[in-house]
Amino acid sequence: MQKWNSVTIMLAAVGLLAAPHLYGGTPRLVSYQGYLTNAGGSPLDTTISMTFRIMDAAVGGSQLWTETQASVTVTDGLFTVLLGSQTSLTDAIFSDTSRYLALKVGTDAEMAQRVRLATSPYAFRVETIDNATGGDVYGNITLHSYLQVGDGTDWGRITLLNGINPYSTAEILGRGNDNGGEITLDNSSYDATVMLEADDSQSGDVGGVLRLTDGLDTSVILDAGDFGAGAIMKMRNADNDITVILDAQDNLETSDLGARLTLLDGTSAAIILNAIDIASSGARIDMAVGTDTTVKLLANGSSEGGKLRLSMPDGTETIVLEASESGADGAQLTLDQAGGAVGVLIEAHEGTAAGGAIYLYNGQGIQTVEIDAQETDSGAAIRLDNGAGTTTITLDPDDSNGDGRVITSVLQITGGSDLSEQFDVRHMSPDDQPTPGMIVCIDLDNPGKLVVSGKAYDPTVAGIISGAGGVKPGMLMGQAGSISDGQHAVALTGRVYCWADASSGSIRPGDPLTSSETPGHAMKVTDYGRAQGAIIGKSMSTLEEGTGLVLVLVSLQ
Repeated sequence: MQKWNSVTIMLAAVGLLAAPHLYGGTPRLVSYQGYLTNAGGSPLDTTISMTFRIMDAAVGGSQLWTETQASVTVTDGLFTVLLGSQTSLTDAIFSDTSRYLALKVGTDAEMAQRVRLATSPYAFRVETIDNATGGDVYGNITLHSYLQVGDGTDWGRITLLNGINPYSTAEILGRGNDNGGEITLDNSSYDATVMLEADDSQSGDVGGVLRLTDGLDTSVILDAGDFGAGAIMKMRNADNDITVILDAQDNLETSDLGARLTLLDGTSAAIILNAIDIASSGARIDMAVGTDTTVKLLANGSSEGGKLRLSMPDGTETIVLEASESGADGAQLTLDQAGGAVGVLIEAHEGTAAGGAIYLYNGQGIQTVEIDAQETDSGAAIRLDNGAGTTTITLDPDDSNGDGRVITSVLQITGGSDLSEQFDVRHMSPDDQPTPGMIVCIDLDNPGKLVVSGKAYDPTVAGIISGAGGVKPGMLMGQAGSISDGQHAVALTGRVYCWADASSGSIRPGDPLTSSETPGHAMKVTDYGRAQGAIIGKSMSTLEEGTGLVLVLVSLQ
């Protein structure tokens, strides 16, 4: 078997980082020359197959690339090949400086010694581009350090094209019109839609500005240093009207040092949110209709508490809500009338008392209703005044004696027409169950209680059970938990319907009535001697015969 001996003469790497075609770049080929002899050391003249491999180690290691050239011409022992002519060489192969070329000739084993790939002298130029006069790059570039465009005297400029038409879609200027850096991004119609300026000069500002446009009008302006030395953002609608202003340091109110958000309807401010209000030293929200402010919310009003103010379109305040009203240490709600006069005043902590109070005023601004949750006697109170402001009705649930009391000149009751007291009523038999309209008498066996009447001319008659005929008690008295209490309202005076029996004579208006033999029924008095002390009242209606209801004016005699 033929033995070969190869001695490397030169290995040159040329242009491995350039595209191999189309644009005239340096080909991705490596020129390799060698000297081949037989086992006796004599140079060969032959044509033979050679296999080349690039490895990551001098011994062993991993194969990174390989190709076989089937017909390599050897003359006087010399041969020259272009590595990469069969299998492309890529940039990734040379990502590390330790790369070795292994050679196999014919069917022999790989030669024992691998050749470390070295840099061609001109390849050192790849590491720097000082004094370059221009050129084209047609591949991806990874930059492991910083990129400087410009030399400090002439400003730098980077322009990116869209790849379709020779128009700029992105531009980076080292010095804009205002002597600061500038970045401009264009849309597909070549309109500048994004502009970032490091030093804006349009309004005397010295801070960066970001402008976003829709191709024609500026939609968003973000200014890092506005007149007030704070950032400001402005946004426009489709009509190019400014509708949103966000100011990090409000410059409209010269004494403010806080942020301000202004929302506009295109012509005037609709909502203003101010982090620091001049008058109250607290946050403030204003809402307006057109040019009229109708809502004001202060986080710290003049009385050291939050305050909400609502106004009509003409600016007249009609609602004021204060978290801590001065002098009362509690919340206060004021509702004003259209003319500005107070209509309703609600205080959570009124005066020296610890309870809430409600005040109502008439159209002339005179207080006519006062409701106190805790008056000076620790109980609630309601006072109703006339148009002159004089109290005419007082409702006091806890007077000086600890009892509830209503104080007024005239008490008018419209819910009933008799004065009743609560009694327990006993019945003598199952047929005389106590029902509204029955006459009742004093129960001789049970003090303080009554019993359904059961005999004529009973001198113990006491009253009539109220509620018959749809007529209810007008005033009902009793004391819960005492003997002066019971289940039945018994009319002692006033008008009430009563069950009557006309068998002893027809009953007509004005006839005196007394008890009858029929349980609970009244009858016409015919024996005035027996009727003394047994009259229940006078009839106010007619009953010709039988039994039925008769309207009675209760008057015990």
